Amino acid sequence: MIKILIYEASHHKDPFTKRALAEYSKRLSRIASIRYKKLDNAPNGAIYFCSGGTPLTSPQLATRFAAQLQVGNELHLVLDSPKSDVSETIQLVSLPLTGGTESVLLLEQVYRTFKINHGEPYHK
Repeated sequence: MIKILIYEASHHKDPFTKRALAEYSKRLSRIASIRYKKLDNAPNGAIYFCSGGTPLTSPQLATRFAAQLQVGNELHLVLDSPKSDVSETIQLVSLPLTGGTESVLLLEQVYRTFKINHGEPYHK
């Protein structure tokens, strides 16, 4: 089973965010487990997402995740401004979003990339 570790500054408590995250976690549960961790524990090699990062299409992101999973069975994803020594960040969205919305969007993108990598349609 793939382990997805998401590092972020805050944990989301509003009801919409909880329901949306639970829905995507449920959709991913047959192939991955998802855990949230404190931002300051992100390991080297984590994939950083921030508004000023490089924009990627969903298929490009799917390719990036597949390459990362060839190294091991864990994806380390960071939602925040990167540390100064991070060489690349990926743009999740060009608009500013609240932390809860950003987390839901990241999990939706993770779900989409797994659907793409398994050759399944992802528009639901």
